[in-house]
Amino acid sequence: MKKILFTTLCFCLALLSVAQEQGIDSKKTYLKIGMSSLGANIFGLNDGPDKNMKKKAFEDLKINAYNFEFGSLYGINMIELGDQFQVGIDVNYLTVNFFQLAEEDETDAEKVSNFAIGSAIGPVFTYAPTNSIELDAFFKVNPTWIAGNIDSSNDQKYGYLGFEGMKYKIGFNARFDILMLSAEFNPGYAVLQDWDYSDEYLGNIGEQDDKSIPSDEWSKKTPTPLFNFSIGLCF
Repeated sequence: MKKILFTTLCFCLALLSVAQEQGIDSKKTYLKIGMSSLGANIFGLNDGPDKNMKKKAFEDLKINAYNFEFGSLYGINMIELGDQFQVGIDVNYLTVNFFQLAEEDETDAEKVSNFAIGSAIGPVFTYAPTNSIELDAFFKVNPTWIAGNIDSSNDQKYGYLGFEGMKYKIGFNARFDILMLSAEFNPGYAVLQDWDYSDEYLGNIGEQDDKSIPSDEWSKKTPTPLFNFSIGLCF
């Protein structure tokens, strides 16, 4: 966790230093909400010997996945790239991802809920072909402040909780006046610890299925890649 905090802090300080030296030309705040799709290697399922493990695990499951963001776009006025281009900083004060896995046909079936709450910051490159249309491409580091994996069945709950993780956001926005549409790839991991047994972790499920890897060498990191698609307001 200390490495994550140190790396994120250094990255933030570097960006803020650049912004302060170059000057902030504009600020736009946005709120977005949307739906998500699970990445191919969610939970590390495809890291094991069976490359169809994810397909087999999810084929009878209903998946509901959502995302939320609150942030600001800061334009830097001293980096001149022409009238239609601008470099800036994209800051997410709050990022939230939630998805739930459940059996399709049984109302009392086991459900697994997953969530991650964090922040993000990184550079953004904007192209504005007209006064009312702006297109952004961005890359952001996305540290996770709290994450969980909760398994509930027959009124009994158990699961994993973590306060350490690092993700990234690579994507683009299309802004039409105050309307904002976004798509991004959000790879990374969280360290999720069993809330009843402090020495047990969710880890990489595919790796745990590989008999050639001793249990004492299993990773504590759980891969949590997502594709996020959202709509919101930018003002």
